Amino acid sequence: MARPETIESLISEVRTLESKVDLLSQKLGNVEKNEEVIGRTLIALNARIKRLEEQSGVGGRGAASGELKNYATKQELAQIRYVIDSINPLEYATIPQVKALLNERLEKFSRESAPKSEPREERPAGSGISRLFKKL
Repeated sequence: MARPETIESLISEVRTLESKVDLLSQKLGNVEKNEEVIGRTLIALNARIKRLEEQSGVGGRGAASGELKNYATKQELAQIRYVIDSINPLEYATIPQVKALLNERLEKFSRESAPKSEPREERPAGSGISRLFKKL
């Protein structure tokens, strides 16, 4: 059975519907404003992308390849790992150790190679190999 409707209830429903329509029109207005903002943003971003592509050269590849240069490839990593594994720092000597070893060898060599009959000539302190190593 249909409910009896009065003019007042119909007026109330019409007002409710009008307020809902007003809210929908406000929301639609906001959507249109947002659409305009998004459109302007897209235009600005497209201009920036175009400018970056022109600066970098070939498309967007110039910027991407420039950034890729900061990273090592798998092959380069393998080479670096091989070099590190093959070099054992414990097998190497320091510069003072090398100087001491060379001085010992030079003294030993000069004693062995010096003629027995002639007196050995004294060298000044800063001559020969030791003078070269002082520069290091």
